[in-house]
Amino acid sequence: TSGIPTVDYYFSSAWYEPTDAEANYSETLVQMRSLCTSYPDLSIKHRVRKGGADYTSTLEVLPPPPTKLVCCMQTSCKVDLHFLRRTMPRILDGAPDAVFLFMREHFASATRDAISEALAGQVLFLPTLLFGTFRTVIARSTILLDLHPFGGCNTALDSFLEGRIIVTLPGSELPGRFTQGFYRRMGVVDPIASTEDEYVDLAVRFLNDSKERRRVERLIEKRRSVLFNDQASVAEWEDTLLLVSRPWVTLMRRKGGDR
Repeated sequence: TSGIPTVDYYFSSAWYEPTDAEANYSETLVQMRSLCTSYPDLSIKHRVRKGGADYTSTLEVLPPPPTKLVCCMQTSCKVDLHFLRRTMPRILDGAPDAVFLFMREHFASATRDAISEALAGQVLFLPTLLFGTFRTVIARSTILLDLHPFGGCNTALDSFLEGRIIVTLPGSELPGRFTQGFYRRMGVVDPIASTEDEYVDLAVRFLNDSKERRRVERLIEKRRSVLFNDQASVAEWEDTLLLVSRPWVTLMRRKGGDR
């Protein structure tokens, strides 16, 4: 919410918002039926070719199987150290062969040290990657973790395009609820936690139970198309903006035209 009295409306989606969402907004909340976006399907063709310097140097540092890679590569402002310390060491206890992946850039050295200490050194900090290499790292990961409470959006969609699970604990506000909304739109609810304990349990289960992990990955692969190139969102934006603007805007009919 902006908190600005001259802003009348806030546009969101019923897929993302909780039942009491209006309490989070000073504006009139408009909950659209669509996802509010026509996100492009950035398919595998966008990856760099094997042998590129960025691709090769990154994959060389990733430990091979049976090590389980846990991708947490969201921007540093989304990392809540208190939440990390309460949850990720417990995930590591349940999956001792896991290695956690974070982005190196924008982390102070003291923050990197704190993360490394919390995870007993089983962490890799990767540099900023070209998009294709980033997607390859996601594809190589066993699971992803949505960083509570801020959460992800683009990273979640990238993970779905790679057929990977991202475990999420929805936050109380909109930025932390996109991943849950995408799952709800797909009709896949297994990776959505309601508590920190469940977040830990789900991560451990998907890391250790390959059959269960693959079952959910197949569901994502089967249903992810509903998240991309959504023309219903475009049409709903047109209709909704016309509806809310009519009290203030007169639509003038052009000669020989509709408006």
